[in-house]
Amino acid sequence: MTPDNSHPEAVLSSWKSIAEYLGVGVRTAQVWERERGMPVRRLPGGRGQVSITVAELEAWRRSGPASPAAPSEAAALATPARSKRSMLAVFCVAALVLAGATSWWFWPRPTQPDQLRIEGKTLIAADEKGREVWRVRFAAMRADADTRSSWIGDLDGDGDSEVLFRYHASEPATGATLYCFDRRGRERWRFTPGRRVRTATEVFDPPFEIVAFLVQQFGGSRRVVVSAEHALYYPAQLALLDENGHVVREYWHPGHLPALATVVRDNRRLIVAGGVNNARRQATVIELDPDTMAGASEEPNSAYVFQDMPRGRETARVFFPRSCINEVFEPFAFVKEIAERPEYLVAKVQHQFNNGGDAAVFYDLDPDLTLRNMMVATSFEMAHDRLQRAGTLDHALTHDEVRKLRAIER
Repeated sequence: MTPDNSHPEAVLSSWKSIAEYLGVGVRTAQVWERERGMPVRRLPGGRGQVSITVAELEAWRRSGPASPAAPSEAAALATPARSKRSMLAVFCVAALVLAGATSWWFWPRPTQPDQLRIEGKTLIAADEKGREVWRVRFAAMRADADTRSSWIGDLDGDGDSEVLFRYHASEPATGATLYCFDRRGRERWRFTPGRRVRTATEVFDPPFEIVAFLVQQFGGSRRVVVSAEHALYYPAQLALLDENGHVVREYWHPGHLPALATVVRDNRRLIVAGGVNNARRQATVIELDPDTMAGASEEPNSAYVFQDMPRGRETARVFFPRSCINEVFEPFAFVKEIAERPEYLVAKVQHQFNNGGDAAVFYDLDPDLTLRNMMVATSFEMAHDRLQRAGTLDHALTHDEVRKLRAIER
């Protein structure tokens, strides 16, 4: 049965089928792929193994005027004739071909990805005017997938924009992958976090979820910082990737580190991560030098010490006190956000999260993580008052209690 190539999801899997769909010769189709960005994917298995869907091909054709015929096809159309009428026809055809080619090359076409959107299982990149540049279809995609966990910019310094996209499959607990696509939507590399790690009492195998990532210039190199955590439990990995997706350094932590930022200290840009330390049951912020970060955090509870890893090389780390609200409702508080200011950092510690409310306390930290200032948020004061009136807490919020929240540990 002849395949129905009119359906948008139909796959054209050979140069012959692609050329027939476009109404040109195979050689012309190959030239368009090489010189005009036709988004054909090359498959393993030998030369000539290619693939593209009808929808992708039509999207490429819509990115500019109809593709002109190649010179070899123009010659076939301009069949020699003896009469002046035939010669005039040949001239007209040639003129139309030349005009079409000229308009195609000078027509404003999308070139660099500037924005992303998701339609079903497809990631679509568009230029600054919203015109589609390329699309990549995944086998599965989480229903709540969005493009907030993505980045567009020149990662390797070649003048072209790359796209970093955090991909989660639709199945639960399947982990995550960070993809890097070039300006034409071709995969440059992918990074899947995690590996088998163990403590004295437990073993943690992949998958790991990517909870955050950022791109930053450290010295003369642009790097990608990826924070990942075990899909079911607590181990966290901070991985430093180069522009080609290779792991340069990594650091392991017994907890979760969903907040990422950077800070400049002594003219050096450092990595800052915040979250929770399960061994201590406290919210924490960790500072790492990208040139020396390594190993795993040292903990007083041996059950949370990772085996076969050197002592972690943090430049600083702090732990935040728990509140009466947190001790009533939660197993620990955690750092939800870290914001970089010109001369300091702001860490938001959330004390209530499983039972509604926010109950936040904000800490201003110097670049070496010493405390500069602390402020109890209105959400914390309102939660405390509400719990007192409900009889859950037996006291009002006092100055002494607020003062104790300043007692961060190093």
